[in-house]
Amino acid sequence: MSKRCLPGLLSGLVSLAVPSLLVSPATAEPTSDGENTERVLIARPPHQADLCKVAGCGKAAAAMLAELNGTAGESGLLRAPRALQDTDLLHNDAELELSVSGNDLTITGSNTMTVKSMIDGLTEFDIRLRSNFTVTAATVNGSTVTVQNVDTVTPRVLLGSTFNTGDECDVHVAFTGVAVSRGFGSIEVDYAGGQPVVASLSEPYYAYTWWPCKDGAFGDPGDNNDKATLELALIAPSNMRSVANGVLQGIDALSGGRSRYRWRSDYPISTYLVAFGSHPYNTWTETFTYDDGQAVHQMPVEFNIYPSDDTSGNRAAWGEAVDMLTVFSDLFGLYPFIDEKYGMYQFMFGGG
Repeated sequence: MSKRCLPGLLSGLVSLAVPSLLVSPATAEPTSDGENTERVLIARPPHQADLCKVAGCGKAAAAMLAELNGTAGESGLLRAPRALQDTDLLHNDAELELSVSGNDLTITGSNTMTVKSMIDGLTEFDIRLRSNFTVTAATVNGSTVTVQNVDTVTPRVLLGSTFNTGDECDVHVAFTGVAVSRGFGSIEVDYAGGQPVVASLSEPYYAYTWWPCKDGAFGDPGDNNDKATLELALIAPSNMRSVANGVLQGIDALSGGRSRYRWRSDYPISTYLVAFGSHPYNTWTETFTYDDGQAVHQMPVEFNIYPSDDTSGNRAAWGEAVDMLTVFSDLFGLYPFIDEKYGMYQFMFGGG
């Protein structure tokens, strides 16, 4: 059974590297328009040409291979990014409406990004959003601004003013379109028990397949490590339970038989760790209790499972996550999202 683990929701992927052999089920090759295509890569010794063609957690694996080959200085993988360092993303405030028809998912919504300038003379801000979506409006601090398409995945917001070091602005981008998966579970529609399952897996470069956000391109060094707090509202038919990072702030009943789930995380997290799932989940909560010698901490552990898979055996297996949290807290320190939650939802991607 596939299931998804989220950071506060906690999300993690484990990569095994063998110095003498590079084995990857798929690689992503940057194309001239800035997007990636995937192909199969057979096992072979690592080579400089492979360094920017590693799937999964690409930059980490590629940087490690560069170190193994003694070519880290040449690869550029350990250099600081350029334009992405010009800004510090402080907060995402997004609202997305999910509409499923057959296997098509239409997403309509917006993201308001609170951005701080890290340079003098900032006049533009690049975001990531695939061209199958249309930007329907953009404002900066409430004033309408222009958006230029740099390539297939990079809208450039012209800020309309000049911002200097320490200045902050709210960049609001509204959009709509039919989502297109780029593989690796980036944004998927499936069915369980005759009901749609909509879920995202942004790691490591696929956030642009479902929402406008600050993120980097494949192969650009250090491009996806800017962390921000999050508000994420998900609108879907009322029979769907929509889950995401952080703590549930409320559920709003809307017209047309729809509900809006409002989630918030006050822990700054990277864009690629933002994730959601929507389905008529069965849900239950257990409690993680941990004494770190200074205080006794308690945290909800939330589980969301397909009704068709909701058996006592599966509940017991999932519940072992509570004991795992204790083991890993003993080994590595207190779970870092202790004031919010540990959450899991089931969707169609194997592993977790």
